[in-house]
Amino acid sequence: MVSPIIDYYIDAPEVDPKRIGLLGQSIGGYLAPRAAAFDSRISACVADDGVFDLNAALRRMMNWRASSDEEWDRIAYEKITQDQALRWWIIDGMWKFGAKSPSEILKVTSEYNLASCVKNIRCPTLVMKGAEDHMFPGQPEQLYAQLNCPKDYLAFNNEFGAGEHTHVGAIGLSNAYIFNWLDSRLGNRS
Repeated sequence: MVSPIIDYYIDAPEVDPKRIGLLGQSIGGYLAPRAAAFDSRISACVADDGVFDLNAALRRMMNWRASSDEEWDRIAYEKITQDQALRWWIIDGMWKFGAKSPSEILKVTSEYNLASCVKNIRCPTLVMKGAEDHMFPGQPEQLYAQLNCPKDYLAFNNEFGAGEHTHVGAIGLSNAYIFNWLDSRLGNRS
């Protein structure tokens, strides 16, 4: 749904159509590169944290075995009584993906990977990673390896609190890197 937004704003006097940057955070680290693969008007893309295969990341994040959807849901509902972050993620995931149960999130996202379109990304892309990211470990590296466009990779550790998912402990620091990168790729207009 990025292209209709670009369509709407492209002729606004404040918009330079040759300098459109797109930032995707968390699941947006999958969605932003996907949008860049299909809309060549995007001049720079930031995937924070980068995600190549969302479904594989979700399965890894859940990391429990079940022989049926019913068992998977039972385990999920049991685990969310002990883990507030997981509770939020499952409730939010059901809402985002229109799923009626935790197991349905995995069915709905079964084709949420960039394998079929990653080679279409032509704009410079910054793939970011938090060293301690519990949500999408390994995904930024996989996305970066698959890109054929001009690309940069930025891994944060926890020295300044930036090593977690989307660098929540150091938003100012990560934003400074993002904006400096965008300036270097798109040119600073000031």
